[in-house]
This record gives sequence, C-alpha cells and structure tokens, in this order.
Amino acid sequence: MKHLFILLFLCQGILAQAQTRLSKMPWHERDSVITARMRDYFHNSNIDKEGVALIYQNDFDESYVEWIYNFLHPKEKDSVLRAFVPSDRYIYSIGIIGKKYYPFKFDDTEPEIGRPASALMEENLNVLLSSATYDVTVYGNNFDMKDKVPTSEIFRKAPRRPKKYEIPTDRQLSGKKYAYGKSVASLKKAERIRILTGIALNHLVYHTKKGECWTDMRDVGEIYPTIGESTFKFLKYDWIPEKYRAFKKDEIPEGTLPEDIYHHVIIYWEGWEKAGLKSPKLASCWIADKNRKVIRCRMYKPEPK
Repeated sequence: MKHLFILLFLCQGILAQAQTRLSKMPWHERDSVITARMRDYFHNSNIDKEGVALIYQNDFDESYVEWIYNFLHPKEKDSVLRAFVPSDRYIYSIGIIGKKYYPFKFDDTEPEIGRPASALMEENLNVLLSSATYDVTVYGNNFDMKDKVPTSEIFRKAPRRPKKYEIPTDRQLSGKKYAYGKSVASLKKAERIRILTGIALNHLVYHTKKGECWTDMRDVGEIYPTIGESTFKFLKYDWIPEKYRAFKKDEIPEGTLPEDIYHHVIIYWEGWEKAGLKSPKLASCWIADKNRKVIRCRMYKPEPK
C-alpha cells in the first residue's frame, strides 16, 4: 500500500509538471521529470535503481532541409514517419548509466558499470524508441509505422532556411546585440540559434590554430545550424567512465558545476559533396552557457582523394 501511495504521488507530480513544456522548465526540474519517467518506463530489476539518466535535448530541425534530410534518410526521401516530423518541440536522448548492471542474469558475472537502457522521448513524455538489455537486448517503439507525412510538405513549411550568418568579432560578442551577460539557455530559440552560431563562427574564424580549418568560414556562404543542450550532470558521479561522459577531464572549464549547461551547435553546409566531405556537417562546436567559452570545436575535413 505504501508503494502504491508513493507511485500515485509521483504520477501526480509528473502530470502537474508536464503541463509546462519540458524545455521551459529549469534544467533541474526537467531532469527530475525525465528521470522519473525513465524509472517508470524501464521497470526492471536489472536496471539499477541508482542508475543515472544522462539527458540531451535536441532541436531536430535538420529534417526541415531537403539536402540534409535526403542524406540522413536516403531510402525515405518521399515521406517521413509522423512521429519524427520536426516541430517547435524538442526530442530528448536519454542514456541510463548503471553502477550495478548485470549484463547476463543466467551466469555468475560480476556487476559492472554500463548503459543498460536508452530512450528517445518527446516533450510530452512519450517514449518513441527504447532499448534495454536484460538477458537479451529488447527494443521498443511507440508510434505508427504506417502514419507518414510527405517530405515536400515539411520542406515547404520550414520555419527557417539556410542563410548567411554574421561572423562577429570578440568585441561584438561582448555587446548588447549578442545579449552578453545573459544565459543563452534562457533566450528564445531563434535568439539561441543566432547567438550560438555567432560564437561558433567567431571561434572558427578568429581562434583556431593553423591547420584546424581547411577553409575560411567567411567564404562558405549560406549555412544551416542546429542546436542542442545538456548539463554537466555526469560530474556528480565520479564512477561514470569517461566513455559515457560528454567531455574529457582536461576539456571541462575550471569551476564548472554539475548543474551548469552546455550547448552543441552543428553547422550544415550544402556544398559538402562538392568539397569532398563525408556528410553535410561542416563543423560542430560545444559551448559553455555560463561564460560562453568554446569547450570543443571541430571542422570536418574533406576525404583524401
């Protein structure tokens, strides 16, 4: 009876919080709601009750652009599953890291640290895709495989399109135009995209070492950035192996706290194929929200001929 009461109380709390969009909540609330949802969804003793949910928020906007979508889904160019149609809502990628994870119940293997479960979840807490390893790995989905939307409709209704972005100087980044002094995470999506793209371009043009960039970003022209964000939550758990952490120890800025936020900007470029790149991704940058410093930045290089 006691367990039933706790479960009902937890469900009421989740429903009350779910009235507010996850992406509008402070990250600590967002995290608690998603973690509770995962504990309810993966109700199996093989997934350690002390397992940690590492959560990443993704804008999913790349599917609005035809040449990006066609690369990512070469066999589904005419239609897309309705469940994966991009919108103003976010998708959450969640990995459950278990400290006492038994990979196989039927033998005497010692418990190990691992990732026994993962999920892809919508803002309304609907789990789209999941995988969980017990004696075997079990995969799940929660959408209609036959319910599809023409891609032409998605491309036509795209809220934004590739364009040429301003490459700000350090001085410009410290001004009002780039909302200096404010948390980027607190801004509206359009502003976050503009500011984070500006920070990434500034780094690629003015702060990279010789040889890191194979082309000058000032000559690239139109680009299409997407954004995602997460926290340094993994810092709270020194037992989590580096392979499950977003960054290596020497990459993390001094003074970073587990609740601090970082952003991930991916820059897509239509000229990728002609330039000899593997994919439309031209560059990726990870940026700390607290001080707007670039933690890691990579420009993808053409394949050797």
